[in-house]
Parts: sequence; structure tokens; C-alpha cells
Amino acid sequence: MDPEIKIRPATPDDYRELARLYRALMEDQHKYDPYLQLDPRFDAEGLLKIMLLSGRHKFFLAEHDGKPVGFFQVNILLGDQLVQLEPSQLETDFQKLAPLRILRKALRLMLGWIEPKVLVPPTFKSFKAGHMPNAYVAPEYQGQGIYRRFAEAVLEWFKQNQVNLIYASAFHENQQVIAFWQKRGFQVLNSTLRKEI
Repeated sequence: MDPEIKIRPATPDDYRELARLYRALMEDQHKYDPYLQLDPRFDAEGLLKIMLLSGRHKFFLAEHDGKPVGFFQVNILLGDQLVQLEPSQLETDFQKLAPLRILRKALRLMLGWIEPKVLVPPTFKSFKAGHMPNAYVAPEYQGQGIYRRFAEAVLEWFKQNQVNLIYASAFHENQQVIAFWQKRGFQVLNSTLRKEI
């Protein structure tokens, strides 16, 4: 393990470097599923900027000499809803536009338009769970224990946030990742099946 590798939480200022790694992960998905081809319009920087500012996604970065070389994404879910982990900078910015909300409300009243409110009850009782949807380490840094260090940091972060149940996602063909999590007590829960017709 390279002692120069540092694991740290990402900040909104990291969105460009994180987007570069996120795009590499999305391009890498094609080897597991040929249907997963990036749309030319995919805007990784825009997506990551929103995710980092929303306060609902947490990212950890691995850096080598100050250069991000990998990331790990985590979320906390309450039922099927993402938990607000930190104050949303997007909502803070939106609140500055309060006069526009007043204008929208006045227009709705003047036009007699009412937004329909449909409340769908939940299917299952809510429970708090951690989710690890995405992780990536640049190929030239794989095999140096970065993924293990990410796992240690993330599992500790979940404990600090009182999360007792954690889900990890992996393609069936990615047996290395599945075996990694199984060694840490994770069990395979379900499988996704597909058929071309």
C-alpha cells in the first residue's frame, strides 16, 4: 500500500475531478453490460456538481500526491427516500429566489391552476439502510489496497451515522468485488435476470 494515498471526504469543489472518475466508471460498466453505453449528452460535471451540492450523496476520494485516483459513493436511505446528510447548498441558493416562488403562487391563483398532489403510501415499513452504489479506482492504482481503505472509511462512516444495515451493488461478473464484500460478512441477496427478445 502506497503511504502517499490519502482517503478523504469529497467537497463540492472536487466536482470536476470526481466527474472525471465517475465518467471512467460509467465507461467501465460497458464491459459488464454491453447495453450500458454512455449517451453523448451525458454531463458528468453537471451531475456530480448537483449530487455534491444536494447534501444527499456522500463521496470519499482517494488521492495520490493530491491527484484524485478513485472514489466511493455512499447514501443513507430511509425506506426508499434518500436521507439529507448535510444541508443542501442547492436549497439555500433556491431560497434566495423567494420572489419567484411568490410570483408562481400568484400566477397559479390568478389562473385557477392547482398542482395535483398525489400521495402514494409506502409499500414497506421504513428502515434506515446504507447503500454503496458506485466505487471506482483508476486502473493504474488498482491492487494497492485503496478499495479496502475506502471500505474501512465508509463502514466507519455508516457506524457514526447509526446505520446498521448496508447494501452494496456489483455486477454478477465482477466476482472480485462480490468476494471482497462476502469476506466482510455481506451476503448475496438477489439477482437481476435479463433476456433479449
